[in-house]
Amino acid sequence: GSVEQAQARHGVIAILSALFLLAAAGMSAQLPLHVWFTETSDSDDSIPMVHACVMMCSGIYLLCRLSAIYSISEGAMTAVALVGAGTAMVGASSAIVQRDIKKVLYYCAVAQIGFVFIAFGVGSFEAAIYQVIVFSCFMPGLFLAATLVTNAAATHDITEMGNLREALPKTRLSFLLLCAALAGLA
Repeated sequence: GSVEQAQARHGVIAILSALFLLAAAGMSAQLPLHVWFTETSDSDDSIPMVHACVMMCSGIYLLCRLSAIYSISEGAMTAVALVGAGTAMVGASSAIVQRDIKKVLYYCAVAQIGFVFIAFGVGSFEAAIYQVIVFSCFMPGLFLAATLVTNAAATHDITEMGNLREALPKTRLSFLLLCAALAGLA
């Protein structure tokens, strides 16, 4: 009687958790659904990039709203952490090899949200929310600053950029402060 009901409830929770994880991974550009986010960088307009950053936060918001369901299933929490860890690794590794400044930022954003998924997956819901707030405050600023840099340099290729310190001193300072804030240094 009750053992079968408990097993059935656990199965339903596992299925719901997996489906919600899939939805959250799609919204937050997590593996294997991160391609939509990294391929939106073809535009020179920074507004779609800012909108995409906001969209990425909605997936972790969904998970945090459902944290009571995830807390019941250790397997579901582990799955979230593993998706986040894989995404953080792929995002950071991909950012390192990019030459387009916006692609670098896109892959860094994917990695940042991967870290948020890890925090959620290990049960640190408050840390996940805090990192989402930090991400949503500072990552759009980096995309806006990158747009200023690409307009001034007339290229997206970071290997062709140079001597912008004198041309864009305020943008340089903003970029450094935003990076430091995202890294937790400011």
